[in-house]
Amino acid sequence: MPLPRAKTRPAARGNVWTRATASSALSTDSSHATVQPFNEVTQDRKTKRTGAFQAIPMVPNADEHLAAALKRAARVIASSKLKNEAAKARNRASRRMDEVVKAISAPLSACIKGFPAPDSLHPFEAALLDLTIGMEAYQRRLNRVADMRRACVEVGKGYAARTSKAGSKKEAEQLAKEGLETVALVYRKGAAALEGLKDMAKQLRRLPTVDLELPTVALVGAPNVGKSSLVQVLSSGEPEVCDYPFTTRSIKMGHFYVDEQRHQVTDTPGLLNRADVDRNAMERLTVACMAHLPSSVLYVMDLTGQCGTSVAAQWDIRQDLRQAFPAKPWLDVFTKADLLGELQACEVEDRKGSAHGSQREELAESLAPVGVSASHGQASTSIAPGPQQEPEQNGASQAQSISVSAVSEGSHSNGKHETRPRFKWGDRADRDEEKALEVAKALPRAVWVSSLTESGLDNLKVSVLQTLP
Repeated sequence: MPLPRAKTRPAARGNVWTRATASSALSTDSSHATVQPFNEVTQDRKTKRTGAFQAIPMVPNADEHLAAALKRAARVIASSKLKNEAAKARNRASRRMDEVVKAISAPLSACIKGFPAPDSLHPFEAALLDLTIGMEAYQRRLNRVADMRRACVEVGKGYAARTSKAGSKKEAEQLAKEGLETVALVYRKGAAALEGLKDMAKQLRRLPTVDLELPTVALVGAPNVGKSSLVQVLSSGEPEVCDYPFTTRSIKMGHFYVDEQRHQVTDTPGLLNRADVDRNAMERLTVACMAHLPSSVLYVMDLTGQCGTSVAAQWDIRQDLRQAFPAKPWLDVFTKADLLGELQACEVEDRKGSAHGSQREELAESLAPVGVSASHGQASTSIAPGPQQEPEQNGASQAQSISVSAVSEGSHSNGKHETRPRFKWGDRADRDEEKALEVAKALPRAVWVSSLTESGLDNLKVSVLQTLP
């Protein structure tokens, strides 16, 4: 489960990173793992711009709009050139109907035209629209308001023609009154459509705005692996962090600065291990983000399996994404490193005497955070990857050489005594450990972090800067 943070939030401007700070972290920590170089993004920048939803005009309140239109019609007077009372009444009645039609039609027409046509949207925003509102529902709501506007215009124009032919002053006034009431009745019947359009506009304006010119990092992974926690500590984003899957139900944005250059971080909904055709709308938002935005990918994995998705399933998701997006700059991140260190501290003695002792000790060396000595019950305040081993000639990747971090069950945070639960593998412990070891070996350049202790974040920032397109 993503772990809560105890430290204060960054300033509203966003986290400020400096390349000097990152460089000093590299120079003072010789054990920092090298990051696999990535090719420059080959994805073409789209000519269509983003931000169309934020330009949607305000939709008028139905009651206020109708009241304003009727008030404008009531202020209309007859032409001063007319002397005959019947002619004046006909002229005023006709002009009142024209005015109410204009006052209703013009704002609604401008409002409808202010909503972007789906085929004019950037592919990412088109995907957002389809997965949040639905293309058919979007067009249907616009059509309902357009039909209401058209009905009001037809009724108003019909009564305007009838009043202009009235035989007397009384008849003209009576037709004008009847016409205004009929237009108001037609409008009120369609008011629900206008309110629905207003709600849709609010929903669309809340969708994230992505600047295609800014370097972008997308955090991707299974549900509950800690993506939102990383967004909180890396950027100005404040996504919801809870201990249940699919906390993130839409794309959420955060920002950070490097030497005054603004960067974007996207928090995406979690992906399950299944075919694309079986994905729900939230998962398809994540795929759309990867498909249509020129972003680097931080694939986040939880080797403890506490997220609810097995390590094997997380690996399969990663392999599918790498196959679907081979040109994406990519960085693998292992979260909850503090829990893996605690596992080693609590159970290292048991492993030595077990039937799988040698294998489990190798797992502990591959999974534990680094930077402190083993089994002394001292809390670690920094986690850094160990020296990178060279791959064997046969091409098989070797696990990182990692020292052990022991976290005492009675550690202190900000002067307060805090008891942390002992981490345990699930019912199928051997299989879970074996798969975690396999993944750790396959991804020796992955960055180990803990959002609780913020250990490894300096290394993560350096790695992120190296992967940005």
